[in-house]
Amino acid sequence: MKSWRSHDLQLTFAEFQLGGEERELRIPEESAVRRHQETEAAMQETEAALREPEKFTGDSQEAFTGQLTLAELDFGPSGEQPSGAASHAGHALTRPTPPSPEVSTLPASSVPPSFDGVRYYTREQQFYLRAKELEWHAEPQAPFTPFKSYWPVYSEMSPPQERWYFYWREEVRSGSYPDTDLSYLFLYIYELIHGIGWSGPQQGWQLLNQVWLAYRGRYRKLDSYLREWRFDFARVHGLELPEADVLDKLPRSLSPELREREWLRRFSARPVELNWDVLRELLDVDPEKSRFFQESGSKALKTYAPKVIALADAYGEKTGAGRLLERFRPPEINAERPLFRTAVYDESLFGRTVTVRYMKLSAYSPLRAFLTQLVRLTENVLRELMHFKGRLKGVSVEPELGKLIRRYLEKALGAGVKAPQPPAPVVTIDPDKLQRLQQESDLVRDLLMVEEPESEDQGSPAPDESESFAGAAPVPPSWDNTADGGIHWNTEQLGQEWQELALRLTPPQLEMLYALKHNLGPAARQAAAERAGSMPELLLDEINEAAMEWIGDLLIDGDALLEDYADMLDFTKR
Repeated sequence: MKSWRSHDLQLTFAEFQLGGEERELRIPEESAVRRHQETEAAMQETEAALREPEKFTGDSQEAFTGQLTLAELDFGPSGEQPSGAASHAGHALTRPTPPSPEVSTLPASSVPPSFDGVRYYTREQQFYLRAKELEWHAEPQAPFTPFKSYWPVYSEMSPPQERWYFYWREEVRSGSYPDTDLSYLFLYIYELIHGIGWSGPQQGWQLLNQVWLAYRGRYRKLDSYLREWRFDFARVHGLELPEADVLDKLPRSLSPELREREWLRRFSARPVELNWDVLRELLDVDPEKSRFFQESGSKALKTYAPKVIALADAYGEKTGAGRLLERFRPPEINAERPLFRTAVYDESLFGRTVTVRYMKLSAYSPLRAFLTQLVRLTENVLRELMHFKGRLKGVSVEPELGKLIRRYLEKALGAGVKAPQPPAPVVTIDPDKLQRLQQESDLVRDLLMVEEPESEDQGSPAPDESESFAGAAPVPPSWDNTADGGIHWNTEQLGQEWQELALRLTPPQLEMLYALKHNLGPAARQAAAERAGSMPELLLDEINEAAMEWIGDLLIDGDALLEDYADMLDFTKR
């Protein structure tokens, strides 16, 4: 039996006789280059066999999967064993173990160092070059490994984290979104920003939105970053800018460009979309510091001040003065916006900044002054209607607009906020005096009674008091609309909640529903609103508020009835 081994570029054969004796046969020397090449090939084959022994069969498999003994090892040109080796001759030695799970399975990197002798490379540039190398790398299913890094890039990950990331990334690309850590998400988003994993900007835009929508519920922190980065992505690729999210309150982290864009969207809506938190940022004074707000008027002012702004906007459009955005329109300005702020981003791709043109609505003094006056007028009217002492001074609003606001608030407070009522006086009843008064009353009644002859026309019988019962809810008084051709809503075939809704709608509100039901057009809707001393938009809102209270749903969408309820509105005009 013969086997070969190498040591210091010198190849030898060990020949074993039948008796077990070993004799070493030295191969004649060849050129150093030839011996070096053969040795390198042998070492590579050995390493391959240790990694993947199943690929080797026969003699090769025996050579690499079996155990080696000290007698089979070459100890140098002299053939002498090192000290202590002789005592272990013939004992088995375990072959080298396979690579550890901690060994990276990623392809070797060709990314240059930060300085390669010719030029400097930033960390962002190195990230982009490495991302291009790993663009289509994927891993088989791997266990989740936590990853938290302030600078989530490939070099920050351990081998188990690498295997999870490239398995997870392939799942995301196929439309599946397993739970993962936020740092993995940011790494994937950085890739999308650099054009990794998509062939066209529209596809990249879709992937960016999909991963945001899939994980924003789990990580609310994504919102503050993705609002900005999506805007930048659309700008640098010439895509249509995304619709701004409807926010109840503008985050402090929102950039000035997006903040002003949100103001523009709100003032362009019909009606103007403002709530108290948003409106408060546009005022020159803070109404929450007033005594009226702190003691009893907070709910009323928060509720009605935004609606008054919408009323003033609609009033200006109707009278020809123009909407608020037309009357108080600041000049546009150009601003340099940093691209992909706080992201790992290679500025050599799209530049460091982009020019953005927008209007600074929130800082426009004429608009702020007008809104402040409207809110102060609203507070004064509320103070009066709620019997609160004192009035704000220096309030100046167009008289006709002021009258409209007052009529609206008087009507709204009649069904909404109630003025504080003084405590009821304590009444003490004297039983003796009450009995004496009762006797005197009976005596007077007997003296005044006159017997009348029976009439053929008995008239309508008195209502049976037995039909009423204690604790019944009072029925609101009905209104008489026969004299002016009012509208009657036939609710006999509908449920109790619909009948209650019909009882609580005023004649102008029923006229508005009648106009919508029969498609009578804007003129009919305007006439119904004028009868109520209001605007069509506000009258529609009031109808929807009543519908939400009694049937739990809206009746009107925009300026049209919802199809689901159109058949329930059976009107007769009389």
